[in-house]
Amino acid sequence: MDESDAGTTKIPTTATGGGQPSPTQGPSTAMLALGAVLLALAVGVGGYFIGHSAADAGGASDRGVATGQEEIRAEYAKGTPGYKAIYDDGYSAGESHGRTIGFAAGKKEGTKQGSAAGEKVGFEAGSKEGNVTGTKAGASEALGNFTDWEDGALYIVKAVDNNQTEVPTIITQRRLMELGTLYELCPKSPQEICTSPAPPKTGG
Repeated sequence: MDESDAGTTKIPTTATGGGQPSPTQGPSTAMLALGAVLLALAVGVGGYFIGHSAADAGGASDRGVATGQEEIRAEYAKGTPGYKAIYDDGYSAGESHGRTIGFAAGKKEGTKQGSAAGEKVGFEAGSKEGNVTGTKAGASEALGNFTDWEDGALYIVKAVDNNQTEVPTIITQRRLMELGTLYELCPKSPQEICTSPAPPKTGG
């Protein structure tokens, strides 16, 4: 031991091959590298905020936003191609939508009016047809449902009470009058008609 080493304690070291650091050196080196990375990130983030604050200090950010808004308003101002493009798109979409709604509403209203008109026409036609049919039925019933009446001919008919308001009297019997025949009430049955040959005409 040298005199210069007196009072000094030496820490023995173990040599490793290939000049690689010993295991006791690894964690320290890794921590140093991680600290360097974190420091770089902190510097970068701090620089961003410092730069942003410096820009905003003079109102540059607000002026940029306002300028952008003005440019957009100018691009789509009334009369510009941008405005016309938006207007045309909106007009086309609105027209198509309005046509669809209008067609549906018109169809519904037309159906409603057509149905009402159809009901009115149908009612009037049905009422007229009903009146004609009812008149024919009433007349036929009143005439005893005899259908082969001779136009201009004379008939002896028997009418009775029908007990109905619509057709109060009906004919139950009829007889076509003929030349050369006398017609009179039967003496024994006044409700019946009796006939006899007419006497021949005498001259003078």
